[in-house]
Amino acid sequence: MADSGGGVTTVADPRALMLVAVGGRRLAMHGSGVSEIARVAMVTPVPCDDPAILGVAVHRGRIVPLLDLRRRLGDGATGLPPWLCLFMHTSGGDVGVPIDAVLGFGATGNSRLPEGVTFVDFSILGARDGAGAPY
Repeated sequence: MADSGGGVTTVADPRALMLVAVGGRRLAMHGSGVSEIARVAMVTPVPCDDPAILGVAVHRGRIVPLLDLRRRLGDGATGLPPWLCLFMHTSGGDVGVPIDAVLGFGATGNSRLPEGVTFVDFSILGARDGAGAPY
């Protein structure tokens, strides 16, 4: 993993996973899609039928939707900003997700996640719950 300045992280190993804490859960996602982890102080609400959409934020000059993973996974709602946000590249564009902490990053030596870790597939996150089977 190399820091290219300003907190932007480039991932060399596509098998690498980012582990984060969201509420009482430990979540993993493909590290290759992570663009940055940054603080978000303001969010602009937008009209939306999906209560998991927190609104939008301006991040590096771009408008990025923010998704409440707690709510999407059935764990209640995220509090008010400021938030530590994980920014991901997805096929539908960039998305930001408030997280509590980064727990780790690294290549997976096997095809199984550690006990108690849920894999989140950001490519399907817009559909239903986005939580999938172990990696």
